[in-house]
Amino acid sequence: MLTALVAMDAEVVVRSGSKSQIDLSAGTHERPGLALSGVVYKGKQERRILCREVTSERRPGELIIEVMVPRPALSSGTSLMRVSRTAADVALLNAAALVEIEGKVYRKVRLAMGGASMDPVRLYRVEQLLEGQPVMNPLNSQKLLTTLQEGMSTFRPPADVRASSSYRRVSGMGLAYRALEEAMNVASWRGMVSSERGS
Repeated sequence: MLTALVAMDAEVVVRSGSKSQIDLSAGTHERPGLALSGVVYKGKQERRILCREVTSERRPGELIIEVMVPRPALSSGTSLMRVSRTAADVALLNAAALVEIEGKVYRKVRLAMGGASMDPVRLYRVEQLLEGQPVMNPLNSQKLLTTLQEGMSTFRPPADVRASSSYRRVSGMGLAYRALEEAMNVASWRGMVSSERGS
């Protein structure tokens, strides 16, 4: 779930209870007052954090109270793919993609990879290589594969007891390819349907 939220640029609202101890002085000769020491003020503090930064930015004692997911454009397509040992097992690796097409050009591309014992990572280089490019022919898979190979050259996922880093890196290429391909196809289809409705 977190991988999909990262790909969609979602934010979380976190809340923490805070206590402040204040010592009040007795005042002055002109404005007399009662001296109070150790007055405890209780309050709540809320702030927003991007989902991709929640594991590093969330402080101890903060509770996630809300998740805010931006609504994708009508001409967007999304996809979530996973690799696991069995259908009910945890994901060794998952990929989430969001593609928005505007005027036969990829206006917005988001690709995130995550999995068990792994914080989701956005693949910014792949996104940069695809954004602003003309929509690819679905039969021309070589161009997308070349873009992924260049963009994922620095992808170094962590290893754990379930999967090695090299396994995740190699299987991640195929997984990212399938997720992007599906999101691109859905975005193209939705773009055609919305343009037919408008005319």
